[in-house]
This record gives sequence, structure tokens and C-alpha cells, in this order.
Amino acid sequence: MKELWFLVLRGGGISNTSPEIRGKTYGLKSTSSATTEFYDGILKGVTAAVNGTITTEEQNSSEATGTETIGSDTYNTLYLVTTP
Repeated sequence: MKELWFLVLRGGGISNTSPEIRGKTYGLKSTSSATTEFYDGILKGVTAAVNGTITTEEQNSSEATGTETIGSDTYNTLYLVTTP
């Protein structure tokens, strides 16, 4: 069985705040055979925002990364930004 992840809907602009997917280790962990489509939101994980590969992203977008401290934990973040 193949995993298939869709993170919200394609089209209609990019939100880099919603939905928020946060994990103590990874925001998203997918296997090597998973199809992961990322269109909106922000992924947060202490070790890494993502463990695995995002296979499809919103058109005219690129990945942006950063960090955010929540309580005593510093999370690595990944979200999309619009590119011309």
C-alpha cells in the first residue's frame, strides 16, 4: 500500500500559517514510497520540519525555512512562499 498525503487544497493562494502541523521530532514524517503534496500551511519539528520528500508543491511557490521557539523548544519550520 502506498502512502498519500495532501496538505490542504491546491490553488486559491498560499497560506504560510494555516494549517499548522507540529511534532516533537518531525512536523511531517513520510516513507520513501509516500506521495506528499504540500500546498498550504507550516510544518514544525524540533529535529526537522520534514523527514522524507515533498513530491508536489503549489505552483509558483518555493520552500522557505526558519525556526520558532515555543516554550522551551526550538522548532525548525518549513512553509511555502509565492514566487514570481
